[in-house]
Amino acid sequence: MPEAMTDHTPSRRGFLGHLAGAAAASGIVHGCAGAIAAPNPDARLIRLCAEYVEALAAYNRDGGQLECAEDPLWHAVAAAEARLDGLTAHTLPGVIAKARVAMHLARQPDGSEDFSSSYTGDWPEQVVRDLLRLQGGA
Repeated sequence: MPEAMTDHTPSRRGFLGHLAGAAAASGIVHGCAGAIAAPNPDARLIRLCAEYVEALAAYNRDGGQLECAEDPLWHAVAAAEARLDGLTAHTLPGVIAKARVAMHLARQPDGSEDFSSSYTGDWPEQVVRDLLRLQGGA
């Protein structure tokens, strides 16, 4: 390497020191630490929504029995839905989890979507209300 280049090439330690200083000055390090340390307030909601969608999918894959009272897969759906009762989203990921439930309920066997309440219940309304509340409008 030419001598002129080695005079201006920072050491690895010096380069990392500059990066750390820039990150600290910009608040990146503090922001990352806060993001790691603070759990999502909607973690339970997001998990329960995923469990509900999976219970519904399992019930639908099995074909579902017309006598729901005798179908253990339907009992799993009902229990998953009951755990979600009354939960509101406090973050955008929570609203998205609820939107995924609404979309799953709306999806028809032929791939089309029907958001009428006979298929989706009040899930689309919950999504809209949570979203507006997050923005201070509900």
